Amino acid sequence: LLQVLDQVPHFSLKLLEIIVLDEADRLWEGNLASESRRILDMLRGTPQVENVSGLNVAAQTQKVLVSATLPKDLANFSQMVLSSPAFVRLDEEKLLSEAVETGYIFCRQEEKIAALIHVLRTLLASSKRTLVFFATKHHAAYAHRLLSRYENWPVACIHGGMGQICRKRTLEEFRKKEQVALFVTDVAARGLDLPQLDVVINFHFPPGPKLFVHRCGRVGRRGRKGGCWSLVSTDEVPYMLDVWLFANDGKSFAFRESSEECPVDVGNRGYVRDLRSQNVGRVSSAICQSIAERIQRAEMEDAELQSLHQSCVRAYDLYRRTRIKASGSSVVRARHLRNEYWSHVSIHPIFSSATAQEETPA
Repeated sequence: LLQVLDQVPHFSLKLLEIIVLDEADRLWEGNLASESRRILDMLRGTPQVENVSGLNVAAQTQKVLVSATLPKDLANFSQMVLSSPAFVRLDEEKLLSEAVETGYIFCRQEEKIAALIHVLRTLLASSKRTLVFFATKHHAAYAHRLLSRYENWPVACIHGGMGQICRKRTLEEFRKKEQVALFVTDVAARGLDLPQLDVVINFHFPPGPKLFVHRCGRVGRRGRKGGCWSLVSTDEVPYMLDVWLFANDGKSFAFRESSEECPVDVGNRGYVRDLRSQNVGRVSSAICQSIAERIQRAEMEDAELQSLHQSCVRAYDLYRRTRIKASGSSVVRARHLRNEYWSHVSIHPIFSSATAQEETPA
């Protein structure tokens, strides 16, 4: 829009009656805050007002900011720029829709691609339309090549390294249900309209509760049921605990024991809870090992796939060093759970339903 305003003569926003900024919190958390301010500054309606922020905005233009969360910067901006703003909140007491079932699958980082293949195989068997989030474009490209070429699954991929024409074509194919799963990064998925999704999978757990809420918000819309499944490695457990406390109003967290009906009791630490009814568990090492052997054979036969895997290793190392830090309290809690109770975690139902020997995690 800014490019059109700059390059097209006599094009303006003077007659604009309503302007809607969707996913406003993501705009302000990213690098689009200044661009959004410039657009609002160009609203030259009659009459005009100059507010305390120094922006000239059209008093008669209705400005609507739609957001899943309300970070401090966005709240301050709303108070400064909007005239007599009215806040409309949906499900104020619940950050996650009751229509969305959340599940957590614990695994080692090197087991994730095998775990993803097993989970997708189960979902695709029931024709679940799935959106998979990756932390980097390298992981999205690697998973897409592996599953489309060696599993022969109708999957698609959109990431920042793709051209606009290719991205539009891929999105249109997914909308027409020619593809049953779409692999994306957060940046590439921003602003994409993806109706009728059934499941969201976090291949990399989001490093922040608000991002988790955003991803879960992709499903469970328009009265449909949905699921949000997360593959959680050891270094991501603190982020999972942050999300749990954020989305469940400080309620506690616990694992199911593999050998008993009662949950693990970690004492009066304030974060343990009976999760027998929750969709939580670990992968089956036997299943992952079997799939991993097939992946290794595929990489030996495909030099490009092997190169993509090496790029993933380097990209994840950079990602780990640059992602935001989890809260200190969740880091301490995660260390305690990992050291004392990791071996008590049951195999997740999506893995235990398969015929595999149950093993104790390393």
